Amino acid sequence: MIRLTVLLLALLAPALTPGNAPATGDAAVATSRQAEVVLAVENMWCPSCPYIVRQALMQVEGVASVEIDYDAKTARVVFDPARASVDELVAATASFGYPSRPLETRDAS
Repeated sequence: MIRLTVLLLALLAPALTPGNAPATGDAAVATSRQAEVVLAVENMWCPSCPYIVRQALMQVEGVASVEIDYDAKTARVVFDPARASVDELVAATASFGYPSRPLETRDAS
């Protein structure tokens, strides 16, 4: 029942939060500086888990892309370090029931 609730929240969250709405005008100009982090993600046991983790991470302002490796239980996140931090990414996964920790961080520019 808890997994179903988390799944429903993950599906509805993008519609409820305006944080990832596309920018318009001059605000749409992307910064050239990006960072990349690989997170080890716990509690990914079912086929819907990677989707939920991806949605949680994409809700963090400044995240450009997320790739989930279900077999390795990792998430590779490209983000703008001026707008998001690794701590915020870890908090985002944890808030959906998937504790994580950084394995590798590097500048992706």
